[in-house]
Parts: sequence; C-alpha cells; structure tokens
Amino acid sequence: MKATTICATAPAQQVYALVPERFRCAPEEVLYVSSDAWDASGAASHGFINVWVNRTGLPRDRLGHPPHEILEDLVMLPEITVALR
Repeated sequence: MKATTICATAPAQQVYALVPERFRCAPEEVLYVSSDAWDASGAASHGFINVWVNRTGLPRDRLGHPPHEILEDLVMLPEITVALR
C-alpha cells in the first residue's frame, strides 16, 4: 500500500484509514511497526496497536499516543506480536 495514492503522508489520519478499509478489519486488529515515533503515535491515534522500534536509543517523544511497546530491534517482534493479541 502506498499513502501517495491519496496525496497524504503519515501521521495524516487518511493514511491510517487506508489499512482497515483495504483489509476489512477493525483498527484494533492492526499491528503497526515503525522506526519513527511520529508514525507510531499517529497509528495509535487511529486505534492501531503499535510498536516503536527505537534502534538508536532516542528519548521517548511526548506525543499524544505513546507506543504499546518499544523495541531496540526486531528480534523480539514475534513474541510481542503474540503477547499483544
């Protein structure tokens, strides 16, 4: 999926609205994984479960919607995926 088809970029809500529409699912059924804290926050604001992959150890931004999980890399993602379901 490309957000460019709607002429918007994350964290615009139109971008996140594409996912449930395309896959016919509820927002809370979506696991959104991003290395960008802004994208993760935008996904959370749309109701997605989100994981921020903070590879560089940046401090957590004070965004309106914190991530459900913060990982240093993708190694633990399979376990997190199961735990968050």
